[in-house]
Order: sequence, then C-alpha cells, then structure tokens
Amino acid sequence: MAAITIITVITFDDEIEKKPNANEERERLKEAAIEFTGSDKKNVFIIANSVRDKEYDPVYKKRVLKMLELAVNCGERSIRVRQTARESLRKQTRNSESDAGVKYPVENTEEPGYPGKKWASLP
Repeated sequence: MAAITIITVITFDDEIEKKPNANEERERLKEAAIEFTGSDKKNVFIIANSVRDKEYDPVYKKRVLKMLELAVNCGERSIRVRQTARESLRKQTRNSESDAGVKYPVENTEEPGYPGKKWASLP
C-alpha cells in the first residue's frame, strides 16, 4: 500500500461530452493523468464544471461524494499511522531509559503481609 494516495480530478467532462468521441477522449485523458500524476486508475475522477443557475448532474454529484469519501478515508488512515508511530517512539524511549540502568529507589511503606517477616525501615 502506498504511503500517499494521489487523487486526480479531471474537471471538464461537460466539454468532453460535446466531442464526437467522448468516451475515447475520457480514456485518453485518464491514461495521461495516470502517467503524469502516478495516481491509481481507481483514484481518477472525471467530473463536470458546475454552471451557475443549472442543476448539477446526479452522476457527477455521486463522483464528487465518492472522491471526498476517499480523501477523508486517506486522511483518517494517515492520522492513525502517525499516532501509531508516535506511540511506538514513546515506548522505545521509555524502554531505552529503563534499559540504560536508570533505576529509581522505591520505598516500601507497606506492613509485612505474612508472619515471621521483619519490618525494616530505610534510613
């Protein structure tokens, strides 16, 4: 799995749609975008520009939502990986301090729990 997910968005499908070979043009643009950005094919989205006073096509709305969901999931994954890395570093630091022979004396303040044990107080 890649450390960074590249999301590529081609935003002028409304113009592509006007061409006689629209589907071929979309595939050509997708391949060029993949080659240029290094994005995975499933992370390339083709959407139309929104036009003022015109309803946005539900197909494009769905694609935009899918793209945003992917972006949010990638962000959450990044946060989890970073938190895990920080915790791992903290554990390593704590372990290396204890491995260095640094010991802190602990005074026993409890009474002996069994008969025959002598209680010795530390000076």
